[in-house]
Formats: sequence, structure tokens, C-alpha cells
Amino acid sequence: MAEEATELPLLLAMAFRVLSTRLRERLADEGHDGLRPAHGFALAYLRRRGGSTAGELARLVGMTKQASAQLLAELESGGYVERRPNPDDRRSQIVMPTERGAGVERLFSALWREVEDDWARQVGAETLDHTRQALQALVRGSVPQGPAPVRPDW
Repeated sequence: MAEEATELPLLLAMAFRVLSTRLRERLADEGHDGLRPAHGFALAYLRRRGGSTAGELARLVGMTKQASAQLLAELESGGYVERRPNPDDRRSQIVMPTERGAGVERLFSALWREVEDDWARQVGAETLDHTRQALQALVRGSVPQGPAPVRPDW
């Protein structure tokens, strides 16, 4: 048991890999080939904020402004977001989800819920809830300055 306990970081990474692979496959089946979880995180953030600059998005996901701009360019080329002038700063633009972007963001959310429902069936809803609570406590206790970036740093 002690040997298995040391595998927790690896198990977390593997669980996320299973999740992201499943998401990519389902998104491709729905006509959204090439989208990744990072796109879903970005679209959810843009929806919640009512738009954002590339710099604000970069801070959220823990990437450079250049990488954020590339992520947004990918979304823009797929018709998921559009750029508008920033009324507060003429040097930047506000990126807003399009109807297509809002639709795929809802699909991302539905697919996340599907995976969680599947996991609840596998291990039991109570076990999954305890796992969620434990991970929330670990994240809060490890990152006192606020939420950790959602992008892995490896």
C-alpha cells in the first residue's frame, strides 16, 4: 500500500490524460477536431468574463502572452472567438466567444460532466465527492496566493 501511495502524482496525471484523450475524441466526433482541454478552459474563462485580452488569459492559464495569443489564434481560425477593439486600451483587443464558441464551450462542460458521471459509476458518487474535496483542500493549502494556473508546468 505504501508503494501505491507514492504514485498519487502519477495517478493524477494519468487520470487527466484519460480525461483529455476522451474529450478530444468526443470533440472530434462532434466536428471539433483539433480542440484540446486548454481551448475549453479558455472558452469557459472568456464566457465567464464576457471577453478578455490575451494578457489576462495568459495570467489565468500560466502561459506567456505569445502562447496565449497563439491559443486564441487557433480558436479564432476555427470560428470559436472574435476580436473586438478594447474600449479601455487601444493597444489591445478583447476576445469574445462567438455562437460557435459558446456552443463548443457548452459541449466541453457536458463532456466534463459525462466523465465525472462515469467516474462516479466506477468508484461511487461518495468516493468521488471525497476525492474532489480532498483535492480542493490540497490545492487551497498549497497555493495560498490564489488558484494555480491550469496549464501544467512540465
